[in-house]
Amino acid sequence: MSAIMTLAEMKEYLAYCLEGPSSIPERKEILAVKKEALLASMEKLQKAIDYIDWKQNFYDDVLSGKIEYHSNLISDEEIAQKAQ
Repeated sequence: MSAIMTLAEMKEYLAYCLEGPSSIPERKEILAVKKEALLASMEKLQKAIDYIDWKQNFYDDVLSGKIEYHSNLISDEEIAQKAQ
């Protein structure tokens, strides 16, 4: 659990733990907030991975001749000049 909590958060959580069962609702809330933050992080990471997968497939298609290369960074004319 330490990887998902800051030191201050761990101290707060531990303080609740030392209070006993009466603080279980507070501990559950801390964990629920952490879970939501982690799920949001996972979503961002998945979107980044999906983009990388898409880009690698794009490059594979270009290399195999399935599609023609186009860049969002430089014009087709500049690409043609560099190919000569």
